[in-house]
Amino acid sequence: MVFKIFNNPHFSPFSVLPVEVAKLITGYLGDKRDVYSLRLTCRDFYFITVDQFGHACLETVKTDLSKESLFRLAHLAQHHGLRGHVKRLSFTSPNGIFGGNLQWLRYPEGHLVLGQDAIQLLVDIMGCLHSCTSFQIKLDTMDEQDVYRDGFLTHSDIVNIFFNIIAYTGHPVKSLALDFHDGNVCNSINTRRLNLPALHKQRDFVSALAHMEELTLNCTMDSRVIVRLGLTLIQHALSLQKLRIHFDLFFGKEFMRYLTSIYISGQLHELSLERSVVSGDNLLAVLCRVPQLRVLSLKQLRLSEDSSIGWHTVLQALLTRLPYLDCIELGSLLQGCAPETYSPKEASFPRVFGHPSAGAGFSGKVYLGTLDPDSAAPMEMHYSGPCMDRALQATIDMVTIF
Repeated sequence: MVFKIFNNPHFSPFSVLPVEVAKLITGYLGDKRDVYSLRLTCRDFYFITVDQFGHACLETVKTDLSKESLFRLAHLAQHHGLRGHVKRLSFTSPNGIFGGNLQWLRYPEGHLVLGQDAIQLLVDIMGCLHSCTSFQIKLDTMDEQDVYRDGFLTHSDIVNIFFNIIAYTGHPVKSLALDFHDGNVCNSINTRRLNLPALHKQRDFVSALAHMEELTLNCTMDSRVIVRLGLTLIQHALSLQKLRIHFDLFFGKEFMRYLTSIYISGQLHELSLERSVVSGDNLLAVLCRVPQLRVLSLKQLRLSEDSSIGWHTVLQALLTRLPYLDCIELGSLLQGCAPETYSPKEASFPRVFGHPSAGAGFSGKVYLGTLDPDSAAPMEMHYSGPCMDRALQATIDMVTIF
């Protein structure tokens, strides 16, 4: 009888293949396209590799909220065997066009009518994706004017839709990234496209953010509305562990001033601040509020002229105020009207190891950028290792403000 089954031309040996063996086979496939191709070899293998397919290919799902994309997403959300594998939803479009082939209704002021069918469909989809707690709104192209056209959405519309859904459904958010950085240019959020409720008063919104562990604000903060939105997100993220902010030169000083007084999670261990003018006093105050930091990145920051302290004081404070720090990245740190922060000529790349303050037993890696002030290139320093105090002291001793 067994031989008759195997001699059947319509029989597939994959029909009796243990799931554990199928998992081992798919584990050797590094390219998602190979997983797709393997599952199409026969119907039996297609069905026994559902979990492997979901794990390898569906943890991050992208959508541009076009008609076709929404329908595919709705079909996935209804699939009981696959929807549980979706962990991250990324709103992105390679050409910057969102919401194609759908009619989007707007109020005369310019913001969207939130009760329309397409948005309600997205609400239903997110309601089915119970395991999806990570979200990204990403713009890959320059869209500085954020001008909407009939039948399309702007990236600011996506922000508006997302926060309203979270505010009224309480869908849990563990990771959120507003990533509007395109090369050297950062796009802003058009506040005229936003019609947000008082988020801090929305009980479901507050509960949705309570477990957020990672927040990235990589967008131009060129209005106080966006500053307040960012501060609200931080304040209600009670479990926040990673915070990255790219100010793009605008309201960083005001943002940091408020950040000295609002609640900051005691679990925060990674902080990245980039591209802004800030008060040295406020920056130091914020750093002193997070003594548990392990990773710190400060790039393209200029201390304002009204700062009572300089970079020497800030860096010196890191030695005593951040005892758990084991990774640091510094780049293009400016001060007042001075053109740049440099290291002296006699320190050559990357000779920090030979500095007297490093001492015997110094380990880890320290890199300094171009150190010649005449080259008009700012200082850069990267260090990761167990001897942070020695690396910082060596850097402090070498840095000179010109």
